[in-house]
Amino acid sequence: MTAMRHFPLKALRAFEAAGRHNSFTKAADELCVSIAAISQQVRLLEDIVGSPLFERTSKGLLLTDSGRTFFPLIKEGFSSIRQATEAVTNLKPSNEVRVSMLPSVASQWLGRYVLDWSDSHPQARLSLTATHAEPDMKLAEIDFRICYGKPYQKDVEFEPLFTDFVTPVCAPSFLERHGDINTPEDLRNAPLLEINWGSQHTGMPSWSDWFEACDLEPPMEASGPEFNLSSMAIQSALDGRGVVLGQEAMVRSAIAEGRLVKLFDTTLDLPQAYYVSYPERSLKKPLALQFLESLREASAQ
Repeated sequence: MTAMRHFPLKALRAFEAAGRHNSFTKAADELCVSIAAISQQVRLLEDIVGSPLFERTSKGLLLTDSGRTFFPLIKEGFSSIRQATEAVTNLKPSNEVRVSMLPSVASQWLGRYVLDWSDSHPQARLSLTATHAEPDMKLAEIDFRICYGKPYQKDVEFEPLFTDFVTPVCAPSFLERHGDINTPEDLRNAPLLEINWGSQHTGMPSWSDWFEACDLEPPMEASGPEFNLSSMAIQSALDGRGVVLGQEAMVRSAIAEGRLVKLFDTTLDLPQAYYVSYPERSLKKPLALQFLESLREASAQ
């Protein structure tokens, strides 16, 4: 029997995350390490068990027979560790509040709010992580996750925060160079910044949708660059490179500060709401509960 001291905890954690996501990339995002580090730790574990644990196929990364045997046992082991940790930490109050959110939410809206909340609650120790990968709320020991769309995880509570909408915005410097944009028709000849939301987010509003809402034919071809992150597109608009359909929650402060200009009143709702999810244990922490209540108030504004 192989001694337990031969099983590095980092390697087991990397394997568990990669097996849960079926992806080295998402495992790396969750654990805040490089993809190469995940691959190295998995190879180390494969050397120890003497068998491949993953195989790459046309469908992506899949567990091998050995991996499928190994994975549920390792996952159960981490679950036991988490339960033991909770049993001990619940014996004393915790001042740590751990929040995970989408990068665009962190950089353009909620990140600023969370830091302001931290400043007004100096007794709290705030941990903020921005990632696209949906963490396992129990294994990752996260108190709150802010995501777009209804969470899919079991055994966690969740509630909608708000439903956002998009509106055309640009920088004042853009208007100085390109001239005033007085009607929606004027946008047909302007550089329009596109956001590619990816196949996982269907029905997201596009420039074609916006022009149709204005009873106009959309331009035949995109006239500006395309971004896979809304935060990148908004930053490009702030730099004066074009007009973007900016999410109101993400551009609100920039409009108030005069760094962006709202061009028209025609808006399009996002098809889903933003949600906050949390395990029941988070509500047993007074500071975490205070954070949730403040988050609800901020989202209602």
